[in-house]
Amino acid sequence: EITYLQDERQRSDIFLALLVPEVVFTARANEPVAVDPDRLAVITYDGGSGAGDFADVLPDMSLYVGSTPGAFDRGIARVRQGNDGFWYEPGSGGAAGGIRIGETSEIEVQDDDYLTVVDEFAPRPKPLRVTAAGVIYMDYEIAYTDQHLYPQPVPVMGPHAAAWLPIGGTVDVLFDGSDSWAPIVPGVGYTFVWACAGAVVVGAATATPTITFNAPGTYRVDCQVTADYGGGNTAVFTGHRRVFVFDDDNMPRVKFTLDDCSGDWRSGGWS
Repeated sequence: EITYLQDERQRSDIFLALLVPEVVFTARANEPVAVDPDRLAVITYDGGSGAGDFADVLPDMSLYVGSTPGAFDRGIARVRQGNDGFWYEPGSGGAAGGIRIGETSEIEVQDDDYLTVVDEFAPRPKPLRVTAAGVIYMDYEIAYTDQHLYPQPVPVMGPHAAAWLPIGGTVDVLFDGSDSWAPIVPGVGYTFVWACAGAVVVGAATATPTITFNAPGTYRVDCQVTADYGGGNTAVFTGHRRVFVFDDDNMPRVKFTLDDCSGDWRSGGWS
């Protein structure tokens, strides 16, 4: 693609913005008794063993499990929302509890392992669970009911954005969710709720908001889309994008190299 941009002696300036996931919540695992690694769906933790506010944890964020702070040598899991709408198992008196994760057999949690929830929404599978009685669950304890009849919408927010902040001024970034869609039923009605902590959102209930920034930094933009299927049947999903705001004192990376990659989907990726 860079070759195409440079065709006919055109010059291209490439800037690099690095996204380092922000730590949202930390704790120490409380697993004095070995758990079955083939059916791991909740990791319990010690009360007061970490930092951060669990209220800031969102479903589908990433959970690092490691033997040292911030590490993930044990594995990475998806924070899962339960059928009660929460993504934790409350403990006694709220002093301790557990983090619900997508069921996995790949993480062997040890007592006092370090748990780190980061503000990262990576695509991960949600395998079905089938009990011995033949009951099918969509996501561990969320039973299959009408999720395929009224599926969650797909927020289409466009790519991540970068903006330049003038000295002493503000900068506007425009998003457009008009192409958001539902997998079935044409003509479904959609409603939007946009949010961005640390910024001013104008038109938050429309498909085309304007978000104003007055300070450099990396921001997360959330777009909650509700699909109305009629008859009181709705489905909700929230998409996320990042906005990188730069100024004269906070510049993007300009010195870096581009390496050739080899590989394909069949071989499992690129290197």
